[in-house]
Amino acid sequence: TRGYHWDKDSELHTFGEGILHSLVSERDLSGLDASADMYRFLTLLRKYGQHSSMPSLSHNVERLAPVLAFMEQNYASPDVGLSDMAIMMNVSARHLNTLFKQAFGVTSYAYLIVIRLRKAKEMMTEYPHLTVKEVSERVGFRDVSHFVATFRRAEGITPERFKLLYT
Repeated sequence: TRGYHWDKDSELHTFGEGILHSLVSERDLSGLDASADMYRFLTLLRKYGQHSSMPSLSHNVERLAPVLAFMEQNYASPDVGLSDMAIMMNVSARHLNTLFKQAFGVTSYAYLIVIRLRKAKEMMTEYPHLTVKEVSERVGFRDVSHFVATFRRAEGITPERFKLLYT
């Protein structure tokens, strides 16, 4: 049988018990509280629930914490690669990507690109005098055209247009 389970000391366990008690009490005549509770329960289930033998989302994020910190500190280096992160975690590159997909829905490299783009947007708004080429180099892109194409694909506008709109 397949199903979800969670640790008894997790927030999900106590919240689930609270929902059961409120359903029995019949105080929520409109059903709005029950609807909000159900949404909160599903959110907590996503975070703490474990499907079969799969670890919970919160467990995956905790396990990836060293790599996430490494990415935040080293996003500017174009030499940061999947193999570096896998070695740090003492797992294969393939397994690292599996952990990232379970936790965030994207590969580790895609996650690094998200960080780089976020940092680029921060730089462009804080330091509008920087050129797009300078920003791309400072956030770890080797090639400005790759940066522009990646930025456009993710944001729907070019970095130059972003600068015009937000500075």
